[in-house]
Amino acid sequence: SFSSNTTSTLDSSSSTTGTSTSIESPQARTNTAIMDRLYDIAKPEMKLIIASAATLGVTSSITLLLPYACGHVLDMAMLEAAGSSQDDAFSPFLVAFGLFGLTGTAGIGVYARSLMLNIAGNRIVSRMRR
Repeated sequence: SFSSNTTSTLDSSSSTTGTSTSIESPQARTNTAIMDRLYDIAKPEMKLIIASAATLGVTSSITLLLPYACGHVLDMAMLEAAGSSQDDAFSPFLVAFGLFGLTGTAGIGVYARSLMLNIAGNRIVSRMRR
C-alpha cells in the first residue's frame, strides 16, 4: 500500500499544468516557517547555546588527548622500569595528578554543558508555550 500511495503522489505531483519548473511543496514552506519561528524563539538563548558548543569543543579535545597522554605515561613507565630513562624528572604522582585533572576538567565541562542546555531548553519551551 505504501508503494501505491507513493506512486500516486508522484504521478499527481508530476502532472503539473503550469510552466513553473521549481515546485515548492506546502510541507517545505511549513517546515521553513517552523524553523524560522524556532530560531526566533531560541535567539535570546544564543549565548548559552554557543557557550555549550564551546564546552563541547573543550571536552572533546580533552577526550581525544587522554589516550595520547596515557600512551606517553606508559612509555615513560616502561623506560623507567628498564632503567634506560632519559628523563630523571618522571614523577608518577605528578603524571597521575595531571591525568586526573584532565579527566576532572572534562567532567566539569560535560556537567556545565548539560546545565546550560537544560536552562536554554527550559526557557525556549517556556517561550513557546506563551
